[in-house]
Amino acid sequence: YWRQFYSWDKEPYRKYIDTNPLNELSLRELYNWKVPRGVLMGGAKSAFEVKILPKIDTINSLKQDFNQNLFDKEFDSVSAIFKVFLLHIIDSKKFTIFDQHVYRAYCFLMGKYIDSVGSFNEISAYEKDEQYRIYLDEYLPFFNELREATNLNSEVIDEALMSCGQYIKKNLL
Repeated sequence: YWRQFYSWDKEPYRKYIDTNPLNELSLRELYNWKVPRGVLMGGAKSAFEVKILPKIDTINSLKQDFNQNLFDKEFDSVSAIFKVFLLHIIDSKKFTIFDQHVYRAYCFLMGKYIDSVGSFNEISAYEKDEQYRIYLDEYLPFFNELREATNLNSEVIDEALMSCGQYIKKNLL
């Protein structure tokens, strides 16, 4: 149901997500898609330029032969959301996209009213290591179970969860 409300332009994403090996343009365009409307500036741009782009050879190596320990070591200083998106770039079939909207939908569906006034804890309320742990240990298993139970592809589920999470933010919080 919620997928019909999805309105994000996925053309740049579709154009570059399966690029192998990645080059500077494809990696930059994917991050520009994830962080739209020129938001890849300031601190976010600096983090991308300093912590991600220089490791493009490592990223391409991980696309060929993924090693979680190596990934965690190489990208430890990257924000959780950028790190999770990089996991998705490396293996979009294994690692789904994660952001505030899909997390909000996940909390709603799981009945996770966390704080004392019945509101959702936004993912940004957690430190980056905890955000990353929530993705790997909670959200990813939830997403995979949902995909298996519904027989829908990841893109359909992600778009539905994102739209649901956006609706919750606008209408219920």
